[in-house]
Amino acid sequence: MENLTHSLFGVALAELTLAPAATRVDRRLFIAAGLIAANLPDADLLYVRVTPPPLGYMLHHRGHTHTLLGLVAQLALVALAYAIPPIRRAIGRAPSRFWLLVSLALFSHVALDSWNSYGVHPFYPVDNSWYFGDAISIFEPWLWVFLGVAASRNAVNRPLGQGVAIVVLGLLVALASFRMIPIGALLALVGVGVSLTILIRKQSPVARTSVALAATALFVALMFGLSRMARTTVRGTLHDAVDIVLTPQPANPLAWNALAIEVSAADTVYVLRRGVVRFPANAAEWTDERPQSLTALRSLARDDCWVRAWLQFGRVPALNGPMIADYRFGPAQPGNFTMMEIRSRYETPSCPSHLTDWVMPRADLVGLNVIAGASRGEPP
Repeated sequence: MENLTHSLFGVALAELTLAPAATRVDRRLFIAAGLIAANLPDADLLYVRVTPPPLGYMLHHRGHTHTLLGLVAQLALVALAYAIPPIRRAIGRAPSRFWLLVSLALFSHVALDSWNSYGVHPFYPVDNSWYFGDAISIFEPWLWVFLGVAASRNAVNRPLGQGVAIVVLGLLVALASFRMIPIGALLALVGVGVSLTILIRKQSPVARTSVALAATALFVALMFGLSRMARTTVRGTLHDAVDIVLTPQPANPLAWNALAIEVSAADTVYVLRRGVVRFPANAAEWTDERPQSLTALRSLARDDCWVRAWLQFGRVPALNGPMIADYRFGPAQPGNFTMMEIRSRYETPSCPSHLTDWVMPRADLVGLNVIAGASRGEPP
């Protein structure tokens, strides 16, 4: 998820863990801790350049800091930071609540990231596989409204609360102006936001936050249910699909972007399909079809260490001449952050450095027997 949603979750968790008799200083400390911990796993962006682009971002973002083991390490770092005497004295009034907040906020980051089609691999090093939720968009305005209303009403002063409301409303209007969400969705979001503000205006901060989180939980459960229905619909039209990637359109739970990968009977071609599943019609409309050479992909996986590294991330590999890109993020052309030029072994005699060992999402296409013996990091 993007960092606004993570931040709003951090603030919500701070409200829930604060002691009833918390002072203004306690409140500021908890909110700051919730914000920092809820975003801390994205500190992996600081070292993505240890591996050449685009591989560095692809492999290291949502990498080791987004694992349960990584969360424990980050909790230890927070403990060191909060050993500063003034802060230590502040949390001394409610240490168990403070460390519960930090633990929950750190965990919430990986939990939220697991909801979408980008994926996480939280169980490293026991299990290096990617896990994809395929249920929530990477940015979802409904979550901004539910959590933003509570954060706005709970702010320590009116200007800060108004600032939160302005940021959320401004983002909604911007998305609508760029046609990233329909006008109808914008009106619905504003209407629900106003109604929720009126509903919780006389409640306590904890009650407001509880209502917001309950609404969030119901929305997420609904989206997982719709994702399952959309997957069933796609499988009903494509009987030979190797994988189906689903992403709801932002602010529109009734329209889902779908990608499907099919393999030919001859096992030499795989086909990428892009379409939309719409409810309540519960029908899939396919708008794009791209045949790909499975033979070429397997040869690259066997002979090119750069492509092998790329395949640790690529879930929907698309070949376009000398380029490879993940079709989840668009065609293999500029603008797709996963696009990588495929060069001959003479142009790139050395392999990329500081690689991870994530399980290839498309090991089912490439074939484990093809990459067996091709040691990671060694030239072909």
